[in-house]
Amino acid sequence: MSQEGGPKFRIIGNASGGARRRAEQEITDLLTQQKVDDLPSGWKEAIRESELPKTPEELSLIDLANQKINELMRIAGVSGFDVPANNFRILPASSYEKVTQEKESAGATALMFQVVALNADETRKGLMVFGCTVFHEMMHLKSHLTLQVEVDNEDGGVIKTPYREGLIIKPAQNTIARNKYHEHFRGLNDALVASLEKDFAQELLKLPFIQKGQSDLQDPEVAKIKEQASLVSGIPKDEIV
Repeated sequence: MSQEGGPKFRIIGNASGGARRRAEQEITDLLTQQKVDDLPSGWKEAIRESELPKTPEELSLIDLANQKINELMRIAGVSGFDVPANNFRILPASSYEKVTQEKESAGATALMFQVVALNADETRKGLMVFGCTVFHEMMHLKSHLTLQVEVDNEDGGVIKTPYREGLIIKPAQNTIARNKYHEHFRGLNDALVASLEKDFAQELLKLPFIQKGQSDLQDPEVAKIKEQASLVSGIPKDEIV
């Protein structure tokens, strides 16, 4: 992978210039040199106890998704940047559900921590499923992120919350404090990612190791993987070779 530029995180809020710069550096470090100790306690526990190693094929698919999304960013006039494979954490379903609070989904991105959890029980049903999931979550991880950094009036520290993630607009901290949480454009954001993921899935179908992996399976297994890949990518299962 080659670094083309760097992520450009936007920081807003009333914290001092120094505090805002530190917040930007902290999240940049989480992207570029992520350490387990820098993640929240739930993530640390799950990763240390149950993270699964990635196979060579899975690493290849992460690299391919990284390259393809950088190409899309260049077309859009934005500098691309690399997401290390280390930021993708493959976890058994029980650990995945614990850190993401989601059941049966294939992947989840925590932009605040620049980390992606992959549900091994779902993503390892086939390399097509894994590749589509990685692309989808990396699209989220490379999307625009604005953090609101405000002074904590009680202890003088700072409070960091996401204000914008991709096209999703999050509530300001004073709105959250009044228990009036709301957000906007999540559906539009997910629709855009899903549309681009479908194009990427068509490219995955041409990869020799994906074609071979499917040819080695029995007919019932192939049908099951095609159905799962169709749910993830949006491609009709009859069009998946």
